[in-house]
Amino acid sequence: MAVQGSHESAGWNSVSEALAEMRAFSGGLQPLLAGVFDQLDQMASELLAHELACQRGQQEALQAQVDRLAAVASELTTAVAEQKQLAAETDNNRRKR
Repeated sequence: MAVQGSHESAGWNSVSEALAEMRAFSGGLQPLLAGVFDQLDQMASELLAHELACQRGQQEALQAQVDRLAAVASELTTAVAEQKQLAAETDNNRRKR
């Protein structure tokens, strides 16, 4: 019987040690997970900031294109008006002759 008791005691010690290791591991796991989640929060914030910066950059680029197109349209309007004025003056000069 003494042999059986010592075998049970060794088995219990193994289980007890395994449980202690699991408890120690789970205690160390929480700070690790907290660190991982902090890093994930930081990465999400950086990603959002990058996305907003890209959107601002795209908006600025689009506004620059709109400004360039407006300048070209203004130049074209001025050129057309000048051409109409020249055509009218040429037509008036022809009629006077």
